Amino acid sequence: MIKIACVGDVMPAGVHHGKKDNYIKSDVLEFLKSFDIRVATLECAIGDKPSFDPEKMVRKQDSVYAPTSDLYRVKEMGIDVVSLANNHAFDLGEEGLINTCKQLDKLGIMYCGAGLNSEEASRPAVVTFAGVSIAFLAFCDWRMDTVGYVPFATENKAGMNEMREKNIKESIEKNKSQYDHLFIFLHWGVEYSYFPTPSMITLADKILNWGADGIIGGHTHRIQPLISSHNKFIYFSLGNFFFPDRYINKPRPTYYPSEGEDLSNCPYSYGWPYVSHPLLMKWRETENIGMIGCIEINDNVVCASYRLTKLCDNIIEGRIRKPFLFKISQLMVGLPFYSFSYFLFRAIRSIYFRSKKMSRLIFRKELEQEIIYRNHEC
Repeated sequence: MIKIACVGDVMPAGVHHGKKDNYIKSDVLEFLKSFDIRVATLECAIGDKPSFDPEKMVRKQDSVYAPTSDLYRVKEMGIDVVSLANNHAFDLGEEGLINTCKQLDKLGIMYCGAGLNSEEASRPAVVTFAGVSIAFLAFCDWRMDTVGYVPFATENKAGMNEMREKNIKESIEKNKSQYDHLFIFLHWGVEYSYFPTPSMITLADKILNWGADGIIGGHTHRIQPLISSHNKFIYFSLGNFFFPDRYINKPRPTYYPSEGEDLSNCPYSYGWPYVSHPLLMKWRETENIGMIGCIEINDNVVCASYRLTKLCDNIIEGRIRKPFLFKISQLMVGLPFYSFSYFLFRAIRSIYFRSKKMSRLIFRKELEQEIIYRNHEC
């Protein structure tokens, strides 16, 4: 039997930068190391001389990177393969992508989903264990409303492997017969949602029918359901595994304080405010929950399960309670009327938050009028 652990988004620096401190509980690390193969999504660029992608700077999108000295944590976790097909692997431009691949090569960590051209980006990462060959392909969504700006690889241009149906189908057909098992990383979905969209379910079904053995999803920063049947599986999103709080600076790139710079009293935020000075970006509690996908291959029978983890005070801990909305999502996703339920839920959620915002605006206006009235009386 071959055991594969799949963890969610990993960014190995943030507030842990330059420290040799504890970042993962021993029981979680031992659990990871009980597997034969471990895979993850490396959702950042690796570099020491930040030269941010100018397109992202113009668009004021979040840019995430980790210094080279912090990449050792990925190796310490025992990660064998990482997906680079995401909206942050190119945040330091082409030079940053080259350095990311170079540093991963030095540590003996395989990667897929990005490259200096489309041929490199579509190349699988292949692990052979106990005589069984297992290939991983990775793709990143192309929709601006889902992942924002992402540069995609072409014949003579560096970038990500694009998540177009034609591209995925051709890649599966090309690689399926060459390896015993083929798994697909997908960077997709609506951020901060427990619910996969109906279009995700449709695409996942197609991918499995084309010949893939399983799908490993990410990007939403929240865990989403696992569907496992007919010897195949779909992890719609594994959430955040190790993505610590981090400092950002104007217009919003990751920021690491210089030696002697004290940011202990730095203001913090859970949202995306206008940034004019260093700010500590914190994840909400719901975004600190991750899922370890547990895949077992036994005589060509593939079984999938999971275990939840949580980043508590930026340290990975295990054995936590399932969030309520995740339980609801897991129950709903297999139902035939899921599409209707999903859009109904989104509509109710939108009405709730709009009414809440309107109530705050009305209260603020009434308060302002009250202040004006009292000033007038005085």
